[in-house]
Amino acid sequence: MKLPIDQMCATTGTLCAKCQRAVREGKVSKLEIDLSKLIVKTVGKNRKYKDITLKRAVRLRAAVLLIVGKNQKDLWKDPNVGLVNAISDKFGTDVVILEETKNPRHLVEMLITPATPKEITKVFIPPFGEEEYVIKIPKEQEQLLRFTSEELAEILKSVTGASAYISFE
Repeated sequence: MKLPIDQMCATTGTLCAKCQRAVREGKVSKLEIDLSKLIVKTVGKNRKYKDITLKRAVRLRAAVLLIVGKNQKDLWKDPNVGLVNAISDKFGTDVVILEETKNPRHLVEMLITPATPKEITKVFIPPFGEEEYVIKIPKEQEQLLRFTSEELAEILKSVTGASAYISFE
C-alpha cells in the first residue's frame, strides 16, 4: 500500500518521526491520516490491495475527493471490500475518486463530467510567470457540475499547484 503516511503508522495510530515531519511541513493533512488508518483497517491484509495508492485527499463541503494511483479507480470501488462506503460513512459525505494525472486538462474533464469544457487555456501571469488555467464552460451546462467554481479552483490548486479561473459563457 502506498498511503500518505507509513503503513505501520496507520496501523498503530502513532506517527513516526518522518510522518510527523510531513504533517508539520503541511505535506500530509489530518484528513489523509484518518483516511490512511481507515484504509488499513478496512482492507486489512487482503493481497488484492497491496498496491493500492492514495496520493492526496481534499475535503470539500459536498464531498471527500481522493486522488488515487493510475488505473486504480475500479479497485477503490470494489463492492466486496466497501472501501468507498466505509469512507462515506466515516465522513458523512460523498466520495469522489479521481485517478492521478499530470495533465490538468484531463483532471478538469474528470471533475466537470458530464459537462464539457469549451476551452482550457494556460496563462502565465507576470512578473514571475505563475501559471493560471482559464476554464470556460458553456452556461447551459453549469447545473451539471458537482462542484462550485470556487471548489474547482481549490481542487486544481491543491492537485496541480496552479491557480484556476472558471467562467460560464
